Amino acid sequence: MDDDYGKIVLDTGDINGERKMREDAPKKAKKPKRKTSEENMYLNGPKRQNTCSRRRQNTPLSQFNEILTNIIDNCITFDTTRMFHVPVKKAEAPNYYDVITNPMDLSTMKAKTKRCEYNTIDEFQNDMSLIKSNSEKFNGPIHFVTTQAGSIVDRAQLLVQSDSIQLEELEVKVKEDQEV
Repeated sequence: MDDDYGKIVLDTGDINGERKMREDAPKKAKKPKRKTSEENMYLNGPKRQNTCSRRRQNTPLSQFNEILTNIIDNCITFDTTRMFHVPVKKAEAPNYYDVITNPMDLSTMKAKTKRCEYNTIDEFQNDMSLIKSNSEKFNGPIHFVTTQAGSIVDRAQLLVQSDSIQLEELEVKVKEDQEV
């Protein structure tokens, strides 16, 4: 005799050895589908114009800014102190923004390249030198932070010089495109 003690047997209405589904059992309610991120404007906010589309179009301006992005990335890896990667926080230096009226850092410059805001090499170099001049103004000319800023600016200058032919050609094309 089989030991069926402890086994629970559920009467499913077997007829002739075939199982029959209970029709009166409630079905699981399906969860409503989530809206896609495009449909849910509350999550994403209002749609804004994508300024990066120029980069995908492979225009001279996007190519120019792509080279500058690579230079900035190189400077970011070169900056081991990480002092110039992001803007100075007010909590770290409370009077910084009283002294420095035009702050600049590598992440701000990178964001500008992503938005294709640099049209000339001079604009890029002015922002890069602004990092050093802000450090000189706030920390003094012989402070180790200013020395590091100078090293980063020198590194960027070398990288610009190594890509100077391509950058100059693209700069001319950018000016031509803006005149049209």
